[in-house]
Amino acid sequence: MTNVILKRDNIINCKSKDQITTIYSSLLYHKENKNKDTIIEIYNTMQEILDEK
Repeated sequence: MTNVILKRDNIINCKSKDQITTIYSSLLYHKENKNKDTIIEIYNTMQEILDEK
């Protein structure tokens, strides 16, 4: 089962006006998920999205 479910870790540093918050996140996904490339792309751009807020 461990070779069917994959995990990605990401450390996100969110910048605000007066501090930086660090978020440790993990993504679990099924390697046969037909949308996995899109999901991984979005997951990898989370820091950019949060920095825009």
